[in-house]
Amino acid sequence: MYSKCQFGIALTTAIYLFLLLCIYLMGMLAISNIIHISDDSTWKGIITSLNEYSSVMNSIFIGGIGGSVYCLRAIYLNFSVFKKWDNDYLIWYLIRPILSLVIGGISYLFVKAGLVLFSSSEQYELNQLSLLSLSFLCGLNIDKFMKKLESIGEMVWGISPSNMGKTEGTKSE
Repeated sequence: MYSKCQFGIALTTAIYLFLLLCIYLMGMLAISNIIHISDDSTWKGIITSLNEYSSVMNSIFIGGIGGSVYCLRAIYLNFSVFKKWDNDYLIWYLIRPILSLVIGGISYLFVKAGLVLFSSSEQYELNQLSLLSLSFLCGLNIDKFMKKLESIGEMVWGISPSNMGKTEGTKSE
């Protein structure tokens, strides 16, 4: 089966990802709780700033949660189901959730810039939930999101996709 070293690395990686999930969730809770502190506190300026940026910070954290969930699922599948654990992917397991944080923030940027639209509704809650859902999905599936970004860039600004965005079997210019 697996050596003790491989088992230890897989277990350590899973613990790392689980801890990242906990940190991301605690970060979201901390942001929402800090924002609701009374206005007469000495931290009013910081709280006001956090309130202004709470949506983007929540999008970043939700993107990280999506990436961590994806990695935990990959560990489960590769280690337990398919029995194909490979230590060469360790860097991927460590970096992917951090990259998902960045992608969660970028998804927020594209929605706020009007490059990704959900509906014409003006309801804040619907838009906020849609934004967080998109951030989760972008963190969960970075590759598809990057291809979508490249297609938006090509459509809006005429920027041709990178090699990552091109499908197999097509000629590159």
